[in-house]
Amino acid sequence: MLVAVADGRLEDEGRAEGAAESIEALTLAAKRGDARAQCELAKRFASGDGAFRDTVRAAFWYLRAAAAGCTEAEALLGGCFYLGVGVKQDYEQAVHYFRCAADKGHVPAQSLLSWCLWTGQGVAVDVKQAVHWCTTAAEAGHAEAMYNLGAAYESGDGVARDLARAKEWYSRASRAGDADAAEALTRLAEDRTSRRSKHRAPGTRKPHDASPRPRVV
Repeated sequence: MLVAVADGRLEDEGRAEGAAESIEALTLAAKRGDARAQCELAKRFASGDGAFRDTVRAAFWYLRAAAAGCTEAEALLGGCFYLGVGVKQDYEQAVHYFRCAADKGHVPAQSLLSWCLWTGQGVAVDVKQAVHWCTTAAEAGHAEAMYNLGAAYESGDGVARDLARAKEWYSRASRAGDADAAEALTRLAEDRTSRRSKHRAPGTRKPHDASPRPRVV
């Protein structure tokens, strides 16, 4: 609902003041070693929500929280290293933190780890492990992992080629809101034998787009 400009400004100022107080409280807790506060403070700096955007400070607090064992911080720090946001890009470090979070059940990190294992970014290619982590994330409901598992079955990359299972995973990804999976289903219906798909990098919009952009950050 639209409101008067003056009311809107007052409302925004009230939110900003509350956010500033929250940042102050988070900072105090973070400095005391509270891992949850450290991770939340990092997210605020990463997004600029209630604070000026500062990706270097975000990475610093993610690192502190990750060192304290915060699973979410490990996954998000992995994304920082993967993209080079707030830190120097380092795929090996990205894989390290994705694996830490994946081992604790963080589903997006499992999907991202599978992508790195498939492509050899920061780690030796290990298709068997890539399929393992992709399947784990897909079975947990991660749409991009569902898509990539469908692509694996369509192309026979790390698994026996199985168009029926490819269709099953594409269908599940499509129901989870993945537009590319819907396109893949159409492709399978039009031509079941002559075309082979490629895994889609995390966060990309097209199946054959080669520019990985993970969504973890």
